[in-house]
Amino acid sequence: MRKKILLLFVGIALAISSQAQFILIEHLHCHGDSNAVLSIVPNWGQAPYSFLWNIGDTTQTIHNLPTGNYTCTITDDNSFDSTLTYFVTEPSAITLVVDLITPSHCDGFNNGAVAISVSGGLSPYTFLWREVHFRLHLFHGRHFWD
Repeated sequence: MRKKILLLFVGIALAISSQAQFILIEHLHCHGDSNAVLSIVPNWGQAPYSFLWNIGDTTQTIHNLPTGNYTCTITDDNSFDSTLTYFVTEPSAITLVVDLITPSHCDGFNNGAVAISVSGGLSPYTFLWREVHFRLHLFHGRHFWD
């Protein structure tokens, strides 16, 4: 009786879900700020993970970010990697428009008025004037608001 040896190779394809979740920990609150904080949480593969961001950081969380694209390559302990991109947005610049100026009639009279409109940024807005966006009974001269 002859013995035969049969070798059988079975290929197994591993499908790796390259899912990860970005968490924007700190949003940009003002146009032009650079204080956003972004973190990435992988939910695939084998820990520990290594991180490489397009800005050179190698931590899971990056800080002091302006608006822009941030790409992170995550590599797990089995050397599988995944690359994801997140865009940090910023509010538009605040725009102030003077809608109405009514000058006071004479020096010493407080019958002038100014109305302004504000857009952009993040509402609600805070004004230093007593009224929200309209000021009455102004004396002649310069008036400022923040």
